[in-house]
Order: sequence, then C-alpha cells, then structure tokens
Amino acid sequence: MGIILKPEDISKETLQKAIQDIMSNPMFSTQAKKAQSILRDQPMKPRDLFLYWVNYTIRHQGAKHLVATAPFELNIFQYLLLDVVAFIFASAVLCLFVLIAIVRFVFTLVVSSPKESKKNK
Repeated sequence: MGIILKPEDISKETLQKAIQDIMSNPMFSTQAKKAQSILRDQPMKPRDLFLYWVNYTIRHQGAKHLVATAPFELNIFQYLLLDVVAFIFASAVLCLFVLIAIVRFVFTLVVSSPKESKKNK
C-alpha cells in the first residue's frame, strides 16, 4: 500500500516523485479506503465496548472467572519456559560445534594439500 524506497536511494527528488506517484495514482487511494473500511468494521464503538466491560465487571463482582489462573498454577520452570530456552541454547551450541568442526576439517585439507604436493616434487 505504498512505494518502498531504499535508505541509500532517498533524496529530495526520489521522495518527491514517490509522494507524487502516491497522490496521483488512484490505486493507492482505493487500497487506503479498503484498509479503512476493514479497520472501522467493528460491532460497537470503542467507548461502548469499554462501558460494556466495565458494567460486566461490576455485575459479576470483579469477574473472577475471567482472571487467568495458569501463571499461578505453573512452577517456575514452566512459567519461564526454561526447557524451551535450554533446547534453543543446546541447539545453538551444537550448531556452533558442528560449524567449528567443518571449518577445522576444511582448514586441514587446505593446509595439508600444499605440503604433500611439495614433498612429491
């Protein structure tokens, strides 16, 4: 819904041309109106929605049934997702070791090749 300009290409002329293209091309106006209609298509106005939830909370004495209890029922390892963090960390370390092993292997092939060719001469 716009024109993409690379940071290195931005100048007074390119910016003015992009703005002129957007202002003169009816396609951009049509897309903006479509996005506006999608954004504004809500069942009630924000103020009415706010008032509904305030009244709902008052009617149900704080609406305790809507409070998320899961964080209070989880232990610290589950709450902080430490198993996921450990898995990601272990995967990164494993990838690093594999990369180091590959680099060492390639390095030994490159370094050992000229020595062997010099010994044969």
